[in-house]
Amino acid sequence: MMWLWLMAFGIYSNASNFHGYIDSPILPHAGFSSGVWTGIDRHILGDELFHPALAEVLPSNWLSERKLARDLLAQLFAEEMRNFEPTDPAIHRSFSFPRWGFFYTPDEYGMALSQLLKSVGSKANYSQSETDAALKSLSRLATFRPGFQQQLRLRMNEIFSANRDGNHALLGIPRTLYNSLFMNHLLSESAALLKGEIRSFPEGSMALKLAWERLPKRTGLIHWTSTDVSALLSLWAQPNPEWSLTNESSGDSNSFYVQISDQEMYVLKGMHLAVKLSDRWIWTSAWWGSNGFDFSQDAERSPENLQKFCHSFSHELSPWIRSQSGDRDTSELNGIHRLLLNQFRGQGWCSNPFLEKGPGNAQTSCIGCHQYAGTTRTSEEILKLPDQGRAFEQNSTDHFLWSLRSSSDNFFLRTKAIRDSSD
Repeated sequence: MMWLWLMAFGIYSNASNFHGYIDSPILPHAGFSSGVWTGIDRHILGDELFHPALAEVLPSNWLSERKLARDLLAQLFAEEMRNFEPTDPAIHRSFSFPRWGFFYTPDEYGMALSQLLKSVGSKANYSQSETDAALKSLSRLATFRPGFQQQLRLRMNEIFSANRDGNHALLGIPRTLYNSLFMNHLLSESAALLKGEIRSFPEGSMALKLAWERLPKRTGLIHWTSTDVSALLSLWAQPNPEWSLTNESSGDSNSFYVQISDQEMYVLKGMHLAVKLSDRWIWTSAWWGSNGFDFSQDAERSPENLQKFCHSFSHELSPWIRSQSGDRDTSELNGIHRLLLNQFRGQGWCSNPFLEKGPGNAQTSCIGCHQYAGTTRTSEEILKLPDQGRAFEQNSTDHFLWSLRSSSDNFFLRTKAIRDSSD
């Protein structure tokens, strides 16, 4: 059965008592439009406590890399239970969220940095205890926001009301999220970020980019070009190849969605997950698509209910080595590995049809593009390179993350504005 998600974070209630998941979702109001979180939402969620379990030894072949990528995705979507006691002491509710529900937004980084400057002052570096306290302050906004508790009670009373038609959303739909390891480091290094001297992110740092699509209820997502061997070969034979839509569509039974009203929903159609390992990042890019088995062949039902995913771990394609532990038949993936080896002369590849759009983007790789993060090169210039940026050219000056100095997140500009205003 498909899980119904309240503003992307899976909250269920039956108004009078709660015993885990039930199949009556709480519907937020139809006027939802923004993806901005509020202190009320973070107060209800609480602090982010999840640290991913990383491989003790870095993977050495394509299949082991892919397994690690999928394992990290599965950890990210595992559920955490949190309890909340509304104003009526006789009523107690438990909520279940996917772990990424506790990650922090760029706006929350700004709130935490402002609190850090207010409580500690401007410093070259902050200790982890200081940055931890700043992040935890996001869950204690009641201490300095007038009227906060009253707003919180009203919100929770709406959630527990038997009449769900007027209920408001607890959470917005975020586009980018970062875990506490990432945020602690960024807060600690905020002064160094402005000088271009930020130290390497610690192991386990995670950055998540989500892609949502607004759809009428039960419309379903349109499929993109299949990603089996013959389809990819045909696609890459074109000049500046780009993903194209097929005539196929499918219902919403196997995808996460957020129910906004009886006639409107948002579907999670794709995502990028970047995780810092000991000396490099690994990217997992997943997308909706049930046509063909190729990039879903070894995944069964992938943990995020998207059907396909690719990974990017290095500029060079790693060797194909089957394990002896009874892997599923991966003949189609083996064929794709051989195609990548021949087509791209051993360079790595990973492209998401929902996120990498436009001419040339069907041939890109995450690590190839992200090596230019922090440089003056634009995505259009990268795509004009002979190999669409897949080949190794340089070590990234900003740790392979465009969000530090560009994109809508632009932590550099956020940090500068907040620090300048505090002086």
